[in-house]
Amino acid sequence: MPDMHSITAIIVLYQRTADRSPALQSLLRFLRSRTEPNTRIRVIVYDNSPNSQATPPAVSPNVTYYAAPENGGLAPAYNLALRQAIEQRSEWLLLLDQDTELTDAYLQEMVALAESLSPNQSVAAVVPKLAWNGTVHSPEEHLFDQLRAQFRHRSHAVSISASGVQTHRLVAYNSGALLRVRALEAIGGFPSDFWLDYLDHAVFHMFAARGCYIYIMQSVLAHPLAHTNPNQVPLWRERNVLSAQTLFVKRFGSFTDKLRYRLFLLRMSRQSFHDCRDRRVGLEKMLQAILLRVPAFALGGANG
Repeated sequence: MPDMHSITAIIVLYQRTADRSPALQSLLRFLRSRTEPNTRIRVIVYDNSPNSQATPPAVSPNVTYYAAPENGGLAPAYNLALRQAIEQRSEWLLLLDQDTELTDAYLQEMVALAESLSPNQSVAAVVPKLAWNGTVHSPEEHLFDQLRAQFRHRSHAVSISASGVQTHRLVAYNSGALLRVRALEAIGGFPSDFWLDYLDHAVFHMFAARGCYIYIMQSVLAHPLAHTNPNQVPLWRERNVLSAQTLFVKRFGSFTDKLRYRLFLLRMSRQSFHDCRDRRVGLEKMLQAILLRVPAFALGGANG
């Protein structure tokens, strides 16, 4: 049986030391301020930086540090944390990006919900609203629902007032998401072929396919978007997002979903030709719309 009211938190670092991670430092401040904790929180720092330290830094007695300079992305880090959570009989796994500043209101609500939702096994995830410049970006509609409504020109994200158990399928970004360990075990953990991008989409899709729900918190966290300016996103990352998105559609989508996705890519390729200085971004989206595969030249990692 899980250890009631126990949380394992995982923070993945890349090119950032532990003492400069807003997520880790705000979490540690919260842990130090608690006088009578009902919920035990264990913290794992997984460092994907090429210069990650073989000798664990003195972060905190509450923190376990892992160095992974080979940089396998998010999936290996999350699966290690899941194994640790299972071994330690944690009920919940908390995912955190290194740059997310955690507020006391979010942390207090998260802990309270971990306790109150413990008996409700139908709730697989508890997520905050993530916003930037006043606009909520997560949670949002499932990709296939977005594709179905792609010509309606409306927001796909939830409203700022949304909260509580959601019975329709949604997707939330990784950071700040509290996931039930049993639900993750039931879907086989984090799929390793979504090593970085679309890992959250795959997990939330599999939750929904099993009839599980997500709970939207009242809390809102500031979360900058990497793709706000397409000319600041490196080509390897654009290619990886495209590759992962196509893999997601091919693995989980119907024939109609794939057809809608082709139309979406053609529309996005036109937008990329307009917005991106690098014409390869638009060309590869156009090619993907035709072939629904990622050619070898469009694959790449952080060094690509």
